[in-house]
Amino acid sequence: MGSSDRITKRRRRLVCAAVGALTMTGCASVGDSPRAPYGLSPALEDTRNEIPAGLPFRIADASSWRQAMAARGESGFGEPALERGRLGLFDAADFRVARGDCADCGVSELIRWWFADELVAVPAGTPAGGAAVRRPQGIWIGAPSRVFSARLAAGGRRLESGGRGIELAIVPPLPTNTAYLDDSTLRYFAARPLIVRGGLAPDREVFVARTLFPDDVRIDLDAAPRPLARRELLATLIEAQASGEAQRVLFARDGEWRGRPVVAFVLTGAQGDDDGARGGHLAVATGVVGERGEWHDWLVTNFYPLVEGNAKGIIPASLPIDNYLYDLNSGQLFYRPGYMLVAVLRNDRVAAAIQKALDETLLELYCGAIEFDRARLNSTAMTIDTLRDLGWRIPEVGPTSRIAGLAAAPIAGIVRRSLGTARAIYATFAAEKTRLLPRVAFEVAGHDLLELAEIGIGSDALDELTPFERMLAEDVVGIVFVRLPQVPSARPFGTYPAASLLTYGTALLADPRPYEGAPEAAPRAFSERLKAACPASS
Repeated sequence: MGSSDRITKRRRRLVCAAVGALTMTGCASVGDSPRAPYGLSPALEDTRNEIPAGLPFRIADASSWRQAMAARGESGFGEPALERGRLGLFDAADFRVARGDCADCGVSELIRWWFADELVAVPAGTPAGGAAVRRPQGIWIGAPSRVFSARLAAGGRRLESGGRGIELAIVPPLPTNTAYLDDSTLRYFAARPLIVRGGLAPDREVFVARTLFPDDVRIDLDAAPRPLARRELLATLIEAQASGEAQRVLFARDGEWRGRPVVAFVLTGAQGDDDGARGGHLAVATGVVGERGEWHDWLVTNFYPLVEGNAKGIIPASLPIDNYLYDLNSGQLFYRPGYMLVAVLRNDRVAAAIQKALDETLLELYCGAIEFDRARLNSTAMTIDTLRDLGWRIPEVGPTSRIAGLAAAPIAGIVRRSLGTARAIYATFAAEKTRLLPRVAFEVAGHDLLELAEIGIGSDALDELTPFERMLAEDVVGIVFVRLPQVPSARPFGTYPAASLLTYGTALLADPRPYEGAPEAAPRAFSERLKAACPASS
């Protein structure tokens, strides 16, 4: 072991001891839930791999890629984005493509404002079958066309599908994107079938790709159940990293999963190059299991900072999961590994209720009725609060330590010369951890879901549940844990997300060099008149 390694480890031990003395505050609270929270396990050391630089792909110029993404899908290659398939629980045919800034096209003012330069899917006419579930006002699809059964050829400079081919370019990296695709990315995608989102360049001789989705990543419909063993937790599966299996069925009742609705918790990990993204990210997806286990068209409701700019160029939105995970600039799996806990359901009543509630929370964010706050109301809080409001009493595990917050806040305020920073530090330490840390929320909600599923139909224990919890207990027919590897690129590999503020902070304090921090992105404007467009204000 080198001297620098010894210094780093010694520094980490000292920091852990100092912070640990502040955070030993006893038992965690259980809030209003009758079920006790499961035990949290400590995070392990992370690992990284260095990827050589290089870019085999052709990058489109700014003008042509913008024009390609703004088209309406009149493509001579591939098919219009809404030609077939689903958008989560909904038939894609129940939507039409619109530019966010369109005039007199029936699009909500909220969507026109926040998605002025983007393509969105908006409700069209009466839903097929007269479905009663309200459709999202706008789904961020990003590109006008999709190419199925696609393959990369000619060193990543050509796209082939159905015996035809076209020159391929990729969208340029955002100015705040410090690492992009390289030869390792090409190797990762070249050997597998793809679903590609993009559009034709103005000369119609080049297809510009925005999203590359590996179409061989599917739910294994024939996998045998293997529940968690007595000493296993979801944390065990998360921390297994690359040595763990790609999928594991944790619970199953008899029945066919094809065509069944789902609700999925989607957790992404810690970035290897950003000191502000060590906690990961949490979102919820809804959709339907495909005939071959496909899940590329599930719908994710992604809460993110709205006014405060972010380096990934993300706008909080409902969007297809292939966009959410594999967009070349903002896809979560280009930055860090991911994990899904998928609940397969008997019918769509639970998934429909969750999607409707998430849509309502998203609209509140768009119109300024609620504001993103990293300590008090971040992405995890918006997701978990929405589920709890439905009646799912996800157990609480209490704050990290109010005492530690009181000790750390004035120090941070003095160092940063900011009263706001001091308040934010205290709020972070005082925040209930299932509302603050994505991994804690994922694991606590996941274990509670497994407990509810075990109750089953006809049990006397159903009488102790809320109406929503009873629906969960009766409707879950399968629970699957899925591991999603980070896409190789010029970016350092990330690891699993931090399980506590202690593990989040001590790695940075012990050796901050690997975490460069994301560049600052310009803030977005907000018009006060948007508050009048919010349903809650009427």
